[in-house]
Amino acid sequence: MSGYLANIFISHKHEYSTEARDLREKLYYLSAGRIKFFLSEEIPPGTDWRDWIEGSLGESNILLFLYMNPASTWDWCLYETGLFDGLNKGYIIVLHNADSEPPSPLRHLETVKANVQGVKKFLKNLYGTKNYGIAEPINLPYADPKNEKALEHDAKEICELFSGFLSKSQYFTSRIIVRINSEELLSRGNIPDSSIIEADAETLKLFGLRERVDEPWTWGDISQHTDDKDWMKILGESIYHAGKDEYIDSSIASFQLKNGKIFSPVLYRLDERNDGTLIFHISFIEDITEGIVAYAPETLATLLSTLTLGSRFQWELCVRYLKELKKWQTNEDIEGGCKAIQESFNNIQREAKLREQREFHGNKEGDRLTWAFDSLEDQQYVDNNLAEQSRYKQQLHRALEEKDLKKVEELLKRLQGLNLLLVAKISARYADLWKSLPRHDADS
Repeated sequence: MSGYLANIFISHKHEYSTEARDLREKLYYLSAGRIKFFLSEEIPPGTDWRDWIEGSLGESNILLFLYMNPASTWDWCLYETGLFDGLNKGYIIVLHNADSEPPSPLRHLETVKANVQGVKKFLKNLYGTKNYGIAEPINLPYADPKNEKALEHDAKEICELFSGFLSKSQYFTSRIIVRINSEELLSRGNIPDSSIIEADAETLKLFGLRERVDEPWTWGDISQHTDDKDWMKILGESIYHAGKDEYIDSSIASFQLKNGKIFSPVLYRLDERNDGTLIFHISFIEDITEGIVAYAPETLATLLSTLTLGSRFQWELCVRYLKELKKWQTNEDIEGGCKAIQESFNNIQREAKLREQREFHGNKEGDRLTWAFDSLEDQQYVDNNLAEQSRYKQQLHRALEEKDLKKVEELLKRLQGLNLLLVAKISARYADLWKSLPRHDADS
């Protein structure tokens, strides 16, 4: 590489030759002429093109694959990367459209999203470090933090090369991508606060965050902007097990945001990279009970809303912690577990109050539920069940403060039994009322 610190082969489809040249000119200018580039458009006339490509690949220590449009066919570029990989031990870098994943055969390599944050990091590594087997930094002053504005300007110009090939993307659920180093995935229920997240503007808005280009958001930022945190522990446990290739518990925790909306997180995909990074894809499914309740008859709405709360109480509190508390041995386990039970209980209580305010204009659940039954016997049963649950809940609160696991287990079992009986009663009443709804013939 006489006279040059690095040789870079730019692999691209012929239809994107203009963008490849523009990128080459930008990178060459920033290197002050210290990088040599190979582009297939510049094969000298009369030269055997296969020999030229093989020779250029062998001479290069970096292959930069421009993955502009996922709708195109990229067989030849994939061939070039395979040939490069076989010829030497250089570095393959995939610069790809920010709204799409790189080709699956290359996802184990270094990938750079064509967004400002990703390109800035790439430029800093290329010009300010020896990360790509370069003998010395190519342009150390350029990568200096003092030149951040220039770096951002150049990154934006490179990103614009990809802008003409972005296809419209619409997401109808809120999603977050969490990147965790496998070595940091050590403790159950604990997503490291330092984990980098990616999300669209609408999802960030749910957590009171806004898009920014200067630095990425982290899981710690999500945690700081969320009062209802029990779901984070449950999701963390699923992520822990998924990262260890273990069974994922299907239980899902609901949580309430500051705007009053209720969501459930669903872990639906895991990508693993060779550098040890685990990429978890999480969807947030919004609870739609409120929308249904708004149009349902008042009695049916009350029963449906209470069934939702009863289901949360059953699965998120009773079933989950009656299984978990048997594993708590140390004082730290017991203290953390008791705190988690109280948080789960408080979360469900918050949702109940929210439903009273938003769905039922402040009318209390107990009163509404009692009058949803027409017989005096059933009304008395509901009143007694709710009163007994209230007493046990007060005792549970004290037992949690005292960290009396034996008492906590006893009270959870009693509450679980009462909740099951009440849910069964509500379900039967809901079914009877549903059957009595007026029916309309299809021809009428």
